[in-house]
Amino acid sequence: MSTVDAPAERPRAGASGVAGPDRTSVIRLVVGYAAVVAVLPYLTLKALWVSGAMVGVPEGSPARGPDFVGPNIVTGLMDVVATLVALAFTHRWGRRLPVWLVLAPIWVGTGLLIPAACQVANRAAAAAITGGRAVSLAGGLVDPWTYVVVYTSFGLQALLLTTAFALYARARWADLLDPAGSVAGPGPTRGVQVVLAAAGAVAAGAVAAAHLVMAFGTQGAFTGAYQPGWEYTARSGEVVNAAMAGLAVAGIRVMIRRPEAGRRTPVWVAVALTWTGSGAMFAYALLTLAAVVTGAPESDNVTALNGLTQLAALLGGLLIAVTSVVNLAERRHAAVDPDERDPVTRKTPPGAATRPDRVRPPNWFGYAATAVTGGLALAACRWTVTGSGYPFGPSDPRDAMSLIRGLPPGVGAPLFAGVLAVTAVAMLAMTASGGARPRGGARVGLLTVGWTAAAVLLVVVPDIRLLALTAYAPMLLLGAPFGWPDINYGTILTASMAYQGTSLLGGLLVAATVLVWQRRTRGACARCGRTDATTPARWRPDVAGRWATGVAVAVPLLFAVTRYAWMVGVPLGIGDGALRHLQETDGRWRGGGLATFAVIGAVLTLGLARPWGEVVPHWLPGLGGRRVPVAVAVVPATFVALLVMSAGLGMMSNVGVFFDELGAQGWLVGIHALWPPWSLALGVAAYAYYLRRRGRCKACGRH
Repeated sequence: MSTVDAPAERPRAGASGVAGPDRTSVIRLVVGYAAVVAVLPYLTLKALWVSGAMVGVPEGSPARGPDFVGPNIVTGLMDVVATLVALAFTHRWGRRLPVWLVLAPIWVGTGLLIPAACQVANRAAAAAITGGRAVSLAGGLVDPWTYVVVYTSFGLQALLLTTAFALYARARWADLLDPAGSVAGPGPTRGVQVVLAAAGAVAAGAVAAAHLVMAFGTQGAFTGAYQPGWEYTARSGEVVNAAMAGLAVAGIRVMIRRPEAGRRTPVWVAVALTWTGSGAMFAYALLTLAAVVTGAPESDNVTALNGLTQLAALLGGLLIAVTSVVNLAERRHAAVDPDERDPVTRKTPPGAATRPDRVRPPNWFGYAATAVTGGLALAACRWTVTGSGYPFGPSDPRDAMSLIRGLPPGVGAPLFAGVLAVTAVAMLAMTASGGARPRGGARVGLLTVGWTAAAVLLVVVPDIRLLALTAYAPMLLLGAPFGWPDINYGTILTASMAYQGTSLLGGLLVAATVLVWQRRTRGACARCGRTDATTPARWRPDVAGRWATGVAVAVPLLFAVTRYAWMVGVPLGIGDGALRHLQETDGRWRGGGLATFAVIGAVLTLGLARPWGEVVPHWLPGLGGRRVPVAVAVVPATFVALLVMSAGLGMMSNVGVFFDELGAQGWLVGIHALWPPWSLALGVAAYAYYLRRRGRCKACGRH
């Protein structure tokens, strides 16, 4: 949504000729301050409870305990924010605030308050019809009159804040929400919108179905035991939640569908449906999952399936909201600047858009990235639902140098599921967009999601064992026929290692997808990244490559020296006990093998800055004089750089292992602290080598 505001309101002259506020300004003033007044009863109760005055809380209630202090503070602060938002809607200075600072809190706030208001009306009607038999306020955490005060405040807040926001939006975005307007036709990012909306709608549909099961099914996987007298309230609340998910699906469908003759839906209707439904899904799920993560008392009856439902609601509501923002931003831009509706042709020089690499990009790795991240997300969903199979944390006793060793299953499983599901949707959106440049912050948002996910999959999830397995692989393969080394392969090829390897593959595919999409959406060649307006490089690849190569050669040689010393019985940097253990086992020979491969790697790294790294030396029979393919040098160097970075960060996250198990001296730890710089240097050396040798692009013809 654009931050360009509608023209400021001007005072209208009255009959007496004296300027005065117009009718809309007066109504907005009255509604805004009425919303502030509606907040005060709830805010007063929270202030009293936090200060220790438990007004309206019966003796013996768990709400008097220390576990409720944190939730009371958080919910009290939420109403403070509601007060500030109401004032922003009331005064002119609120129209000068950044859009996100206004929309984010009111979206979450109305998402919590509108379902609460529906529940208030529902309970009041049920109590009136049944004479109070269906609804009971006794036996709760607070006194019955406190429930009346709190939920009356919620109902009034929902009505008044929503009205105040509608008046504010009408004043600030009058051109966008014109009642005479209708949802615009497809724009350049419709492919992205369709993918995001479809993913959000599928999630919302599943959430609605789950809530209906909770409403009409028996207690079990989704719900715990109902408190006596509160079953109707709980079940009817699930019906309200299902209805909110349905509103989100209906609203986003109206926003992205192609306009048809005789079917013109006003923009404000589609926005209202999407806003209400997605906000309710996101806000309620956010509150529930926050309670689960923090162990708040409100999470006691949240089962695994219920938690998975809330995670789907959180992601679905967010996807639908993001899609609606992109749709509205594109619609408004089209209205303001109708001559610039094709961002690809506008950003690309004349004639360049006809090049094959720009018209139809290579999409196979985009779909592969979607499939891999989606599969990883499904595996994480299984961990969340079943409570078993989580391969990290307590389930992985050999993860002493893993960056995620402290992530418990209750947090890690849903976190993996959520992050990977969002990543899969983002990859599919990028692949399906065909290179169209999204408006506003959508491009930045997708790039942020993509590169963050790639970094997590490539560096955070893998640990040093993946690097060790790669280094040991030649020894394991060559020694396997002879029964050497004598190890139990079951302790190496674990579920954790399988997930790490798949994560590494997924990270590479995600990075490739994001890189190509980033290039295409800025009008560059998808293969090489160059444009017709490419500026001279700010650094010299030959100079930078030599310095980076020197660092990338020195660090593994230092590592090799220590391992060779241990192999011959010199306790270089370690204690005598650790050395005896290495000599009594085959550890010293494995260390020597690692040292040998480190030396070989250092020599090959040196080729990134030497002529023989570009042309095979003549004295090599059969290959002498041939040019070294660029990928033969760049791909292995990049792969090793990624593994070294994850291993180095993991080691530095738990340096106590060096001292406890090896009796290491500080300088030995310092050598291993050089692994992250080694990784960066190797990456820079490989990139400089690529820049020197890439030549003319086969796709766009640029040099």
